Amino acid sequence: PGGSAATLPSRGREVAKAKKIPERSSSPGRTARGTSMGGAASARERTAAGLNPVAGLDVSLEEAETMASGGVTATVAALSALIESGNPLHKDGVLWTPHRPARPEKSEGGIAIKMVSDFEPAGDQPTAIKDLVEGVNDNDRTQVLLGVTGSGKTFTMAKVIEETQRPALILAPNKTLAAQLYSEFKKFFPENAVEYFVSYYDYYQPEAYV
Repeated sequence: PGGSAATLPSRGREVAKAKKIPERSSSPGRTARGTSMGGAASARERTAAGLNPVAGLDVSLEEAETMASGGVTATVAALSALIESGNPLHKDGVLWTPHRPARPEKSEGGIAIKMVSDFEPAGDQPTAIKDLVEGVNDNDRTQVLLGVTGSGKTFTMAKVIEETQRPALILAPNKTLAAQLYSEFKKFFPENAVEYFVSYYDYYQPEAYV
């Protein structure tokens, strides 16, 4: 009838949809490996063009044609192996540890950490030093030394550093105390390197909030 829009029969619509498939395959789209900027070429077409059958994988044409589309086969295989093997941190029931190559011995043995002081440990200090050194040798990562102001905590820790012969990192809550500690340790260890660092960010300085 005049003025009415012509409609395609059902068969005609299916043919029209089929013709649009090549157009969609040649346009950019999303794949399991990211954004595809070209057509979704088959493995055989890529091989004919001199490319790898599957982008990013060194496989033959025969292997590529047996793989699932979308580039997810390797991921599925890896996940399946992970699920079947259990905790990846364990292998055959043994906890995984990173490879640490053996360190070569120092040719001169290094410089000994030597404390210089006119005083000797007294009072509770010998017991505290002994307990702290034993804790370090036993790999006890958390130890606390309590003492009132002027009880000799800094001297005690300096003796622990000398006894263990291990470098130490000392943290102070503000720059005033840090400067004081630096001065004391510099006197305790005049023959060793004693470095001093202060951050000037306000949120690292409690006195900035006073």
